[in-house]
Amino acid sequence: MSVLKFGTDGIRGRVGESPIDCQTILHLGWALGRMVYENHGPSKIIIGKDTRISGYMIESLLEAGIIAAGCDAVLLGPIPTPGIAYLTKAFRSKASVVISASHNVYSDNGIKIFNANGYKFSSAQQQKLLNYMSSSIKMVPSESLGRAHQIHTASERYVEFCKSKFSSRLSLNGIKIILDCANGANYKVGPEVFIELGATVETIHAKPDGTNINRACGSLYPELLKKVVLEKKADIGIAFDGDGDRLTMVSKSGRICNGDDILYILGRFLCQKNMGVVGTIASNNGLKKAFASSGIAYKQTDVGDHKVIESLIELNWLIGGESSGHLIQLDKNTCSDAIISALTVLNIMLNEDQSLDELIGDFEKNPSYAFNIPRCDQLDLAIYEDAFNEIRSELGPFGKLLVRPSGTEPVIRFLIEGEHQMAIEQVSKELKTMFNYV
Repeated sequence: MSVLKFGTDGIRGRVGESPIDCQTILHLGWALGRMVYENHGPSKIIIGKDTRISGYMIESLLEAGIIAAGCDAVLLGPIPTPGIAYLTKAFRSKASVVISASHNVYSDNGIKIFNANGYKFSSAQQQKLLNYMSSSIKMVPSESLGRAHQIHTASERYVEFCKSKFSSRLSLNGIKIILDCANGANYKVGPEVFIELGATVETIHAKPDGTNINRACGSLYPELLKKVVLEKKADIGIAFDGDGDRLTMVSKSGRICNGDDILYILGRFLCQKNMGVVGTIASNNGLKKAFASSGIAYKQTDVGDHKVIESLIELNWLIGGESSGHLIQLDKNTCSDAIISALTVLNIMLNEDQSLDELIGDFEKNPSYAFNIPRCDQLDLAIYEDAFNEIRSELGPFGKLLVRPSGTEPVIRFLIEGEHQMAIEQVSKELKTMFNYV
């Protein structure tokens, strides 16, 4: 059996290779089922997925493992990750599984696991699950086997949930929206939410075929969305990622707004008294300067939306997010939710009678540049630490060099930030030369 590890957003890998191989996934389903069974007795475990072709196979393996452990498998079909977080509580499930590799290409897939409260498994819960993985699969007696159930109204329930988070007076009449669904899990529910609230909606990349998820579209590739927004003279563009928890927006003027831009808006207009905003070490330092000038408390945590949520709970705050477009409002959902985040921005636009450009105002991010190099198991980043620290000193007090192995892909991520574009370009050349990367 392959060695199983949780990354920054669950378990992820290439389909057919460790850890996304048949034996490991079957074992994982059984281990989760036994963990739930031994703590709660026979219980329901929800399974949802995005639109990848491999999702059907992985769903069947997890279903078999859960049933063999004595729990019921409740199958939701394709539905966004935040929808599964909500339905975990709505169905009184003791755990839920999301089959998705988020923004990755279709040939990858992954597993995200939520607890009964709709939060992603904590580090302690992850370790407990891994302990169960160390035991061999033992099927319960035939009379104790779980059952499988299909829920055909999951998407409709999530649509109503999204709308319920806002006043019944919210109307998007007269607002023209271009929606990029990334050929992913939001391809159906995304348009429905905005249309039901009165918006005029045109969709792009909303025809998943099992292999086109995230293919040059969605929140990671907003350039086509920008082009369509300008051509169609739309009021706003909204882009999701494959599993519907990341958001990128495009303003009427064509300004591309990533998670940092949107987090600035949420913090500026929604941060409650005696609370603050949580970002990550990868968040642009422009946020730190902007919130400081506005008197808004701001904290940074490690990369990963579950890390942001853990920090928010510890601080008793509500708003946090990542540059990638993970945006959390704990008064609305227990995980990052792209549809609810987009609705929140639209609601602010209407309440303030301002466009997206006006809401952002003069918020400025520091110039930055990010690139990845293929990860090599023999590469020891520690031997480069002195060189990294020297580069950090060159970038100045508002500069940043972040080097980390990705928790979702087999690459090492580099993020360079500073106050001067020329310095960033010089540093990027130095680093690429250092690692023989062209």
